Amino acid sequence: MKHIKRVAMATLLLLGTVGLSISGAAAQSLGDYARTVRKNQPEPSPTTRHFDNDNLPTSENVSVV
Repeated sequence: MKHIKRVAMATLLLLGTVGLSISGAAAQSLGDYARTVRKNQPEPSPTTRHFDNDNLPTSENVSVV
């Protein structure tokens, strides 16, 4: 009797984890989320200059001093 209860509980746990992984596959990907957040960010104030890989000038030298 104890063996049947353990098998039944293990089956329910396995079915629960499979259901979670299927529902998680339909969720928004991390890349899509990052693009959405970047698109909705407010523009930085024009008085400060912030360089990152997206806006780093490639045609001129940048002094780090």
